[in-house]
Amino acid sequence: MMVANLVPDVAAASSEIMPQKTSRSKEKLVGQVISSAFIALVALIVVAVIIVPQIMGAVPLTVLTGSMMPNFRPGDIVVVQPTPVEKLQIGDVITFQPVSGNPALTTHRIVSIFTFGGQVETVTTRGDANNVDDSPIIPAQINGRVVYSVPLVGHLTTGRNSALVGTTIVGGGLVLYSIQGIIKNLREKRRAEASDG
Repeated sequence: MMVANLVPDVAAASSEIMPQKTSRSKEKLVGQVISSAFIALVALIVVAVIIVPQIMGAVPLTVLTGSMMPNFRPGDIVVVQPTPVEKLQIGDVITFQPVSGNPALTTHRIVSIFTFGGQVETVTTRGDANNVDDSPIIPAQINGRVVYSVPLVGHLTTGRNSALVGTTIVGGGLVLYSIQGIIKNLREKRRAEASDG
């Protein structure tokens, strides 16, 4: 009879402990998923904005205006690869100096290419959101063709300190990863203390 009374008590005690363990397991799993997803996102951004452009000999630039909306919005990063002018086609998006010798850059789509004697003489562009063509430019004014873009990441930087994009992303990722590790260690310490007590 005593054994029969003890079994329900043990079962009741187990049923009280189990939900806490399950709840802690779920919290741990959610934390791991979130931190892993964040680290993966940071790694992907670093690869897209820093590593791949270096491999390609390309340059990441931040979009500052809305002249190419909806395809590129302010804050997006466009990766521009130097491209021989002979390989450019109508429809390509290029980055160029609107005024020769002026460091200011514009990124617009090619709408026409004028050739003479088999050589490209001028290229005319227009922003996707604009109604008027830009003034024709010569090949020497063209920096390269946009090969891909990364949305929103340019909000972390401005045109003057675009080299800080990678540092900001990597640094932020490492700080958050460290915080997540500290929290994990504290939780494990509390669990160990609770089980010892």
